Amino acid sequence: MTDDEPPATLAVENPRWRWVRRLGPWVITAAVVTAILVKYPIGRIVDEMQKGNVWGMVPVALVASIGLWFTATTGDYFILRPMAPGLRYPFLLRSKAGMSVLNALGLALNYGGFALWIHRVLGVGWRASGGTVLMITLGDLTAVSAVALVSLTIGGDALPGETQDRLRWAAPTMFVVAGLFLIAPRPTGRKRAVLAPWQLVPRLNRPLSVLCRACTIVILIFATWGGARAFGLPVPLRAWATFLPVLLVIGALPVNVGGMGPVQAAWLVLFAPWASGPQILAFQFLWHLILVSALFVRGAPFLRGVIADVARGQGRTGSAPAEPGGQPAASPPSTT
Repeated sequence: MTDDEPPATLAVENPRWRWVRRLGPWVITAAVVTAILVKYPIGRIVDEMQKGNVWGMVPVALVASIGLWFTATTGDYFILRPMAPGLRYPFLLRSKAGMSVLNALGLALNYGGFALWIHRVLGVGWRASGGTVLMITLGDLTAVSAVALVSLTIGGDALPGETQDRLRWAAPTMFVVAGLFLIAPRPTGRKRAVLAPWQLVPRLNRPLSVLCRACTIVILIFATWGGARAFGLPVPLRAWATFLPVLLVIGALPVNVGGMGPVQAAWLVLFAPWASGPQILAFQFLWHLILVSALFVRGAPFLRGVIADVARGQGRTGSAPAEPGGQPAASPPSTT
């Protein structure tokens, strides 16, 4: 099999496992949400929504969405530009905005959809696209754990003792493991397409990408804190700085559907010392809805173009990535 072809496992996937994979998250989400609503009736949650200042959260989310747009795009640019030297920053900026709408709708399947975009639009081979997404994922984990580690060092004493102890070993462990894989030196010996990013992306670009991703998380922390203050949720900034990175990891797991699922249970456990269950759920639901709406407002003008780019395949679809020091496999993507 060449790098031009999708992984063979996709073509021979057992239909039973396909249905388990598709229905599993829905079953888990339904079970968790049902259990939560049994304990906290929806009427109490709606009452808390009506008590809070919902409109005060909107400008916070809109401003945050702009900052998140640039930091997330810049972080990806440090990784993607060496893989596709013709990539232009304004093109990636517009594409990221459009893809965020697809992710919010659950149509792009997050990292899987991003790999498809890298392959179709930038012309990077299938395995190299997967390796690129792996490098980006490691950057996300490194950034999340770094922010959590700093937060624990600065303000961890304000947190419950048991939670503090668990995070004090989990955050540095994830930071070291993900960071070491991320900055691993260029592989030698037999060339594997999936390792192409470690051959092509300069080692300096990788920590720069992590720095941008850390800025993304910091913006999200302050925005969530600001949104909570506007709503009337009395959770301190130190708690947001420590727990939000954990919630981001939990929320990214494929067992959640549309922002619903086990992540709500995590919110209830982590923020129980500062607010009631119905108040926490009311804020979490509204904040998620407002943030998603802000992403729609930001990305709607570019959504049609992103879908057209993927359908058209502007890059040399299926071609292998450049060899180290060689010519790039991807043709420059159109900026129109």
